[in-house]
Parts: sequence; structure tokens; C-alpha cells
Amino acid sequence: MIQRVAEYTVRQGELDVVLDAVARFVAAVRAAEPGTEYSAYRRGQTLSFVHFMAFPGTAAEEAHRKAPYTREFVGALYPMCVEEPRFTELQAVTAGGTHPPTRDPTRPA
Repeated sequence: MIQRVAEYTVRQGELDVVLDAVARFVAAVRAAEPGTEYSAYRRGQTLSFVHFMAFPGTAAEEAHRKAPYTREFVGALYPMCVEEPRFTELQAVTAGGTHPPTRDPTRPA
């Protein structure tokens, strides 16, 4: 399972457009990607958002990135952001298990 979080803040005046775009995008992901877990949240009453995603494998993640609804969402969202969204890979913490640290794939090594 590949798990990531995306975080971003949108510009003042863009909130209603972003809320609508996020709702449509999440619905499209859930309809087209049955093995993918995807949820999006607004941080309180701020202009900041967090998306949690879990893909069953690399093929599912690749298909998600290339999907027309993802490209449409990214094309609409990015210009409304204060800065480019940040993506961080997540590792589950389990009882009795340790996981090596995972580097952020969006940052240089």
C-alpha cells in the first residue's frame, strides 16, 4: 500500500471554487478507483487543505496520476494555491514493528 498526504493553501477569494473542485475530484476518484482510499479535509475555517490517499500499489498510483480527472483537478487547483502543494509519503506504525524513515518524494535527496 502506498500512502501519501497532500497539503496546500489556496489564495483568498478562491475558496468556493476550490471546495467545488475538491468535491468533484474526490467523487471521481472514488467512482473510478475502487481500490484507492481517498479523502480530503479543510483545516477548520482556514484556506488550507489536507488530502489523504492510499493506493493498493504502484500501478494504481500511476493510473491515478494519469487519469483525466486528476489532470483536470491539478490544472485547476495549482494556479489557485499560495504555493505548490506538498506531498509526503506516509508509513504505518504498527505494534512491534519499525519502519525505516521514508524520504519525501517531492524533495531532492
